[in-house]
Amino acid sequence: MVVAALAGFAVLSGDRYVVGSAIAFGIMALGGALPVVVCVALASGCIAWKRAETKRTAAVADAKSELLAVEVTSLGVAAGLNYDLAVREAAAVSRGAVGSALDGAVRRRVVHRRSSTGFVGLDAMESEARRSAATGSPIGKSLDGLVRTMRRDREAEDRARLARLPVKLVFPLALLILPGFVLMTVGPAVLGGLARLDL
Repeated sequence: MVVAALAGFAVLSGDRYVVGSAIAFGIMALGGALPVVVCVALASGCIAWKRAETKRTAAVADAKSELLAVEVTSLGVAAGLNYDLAVREAAAVSRGAVGSALDGAVRRRVVHRRSSTGFVGLDAMESEARRSAATGSPIGKSLDGLVRTMRRDREAEDRARLARLPVKLVFPLALLILPGFVLMTVGPAVLGGLARLDL
């Protein structure tokens, strides 16, 4: 009865943690040492999955913010700002780790030109700025080329992520949707056959 109540609450809530907790408590209600080990393993797996998902979400957000920072810098230079002012504007609109890295680069640039932000796109932008200062070539075209390259890379990553989506959908499709579909299609025929056999 306790297991049924937990399962019903889990289904109604729809939250992964509640579903996992309901399954864990249901297994523990059965008793024994093995259910406890299974519950600990399930909890550890849920925590590891949540951490990996948080890191992946943060990485995607940082990639978007990095592209935005380079685009804002390129637009600022095209609008007539010098590079340092354009970077300051980009730092003002950037969020998260990218904004902090860009702020640090702006502060370090006052002391010395060579600085590393830890982000590939921002470091490439700094490298283009140093090359432009050394050779006297216009930085606007270099930044436009960098923006195009970063957009192509971003689109390639999005296409690769979409290509992996069918593989990720196989598990829920096979375990959640397919059994119900089989029951709906095969179940009536089986019940009809059993009714004809008078079992």
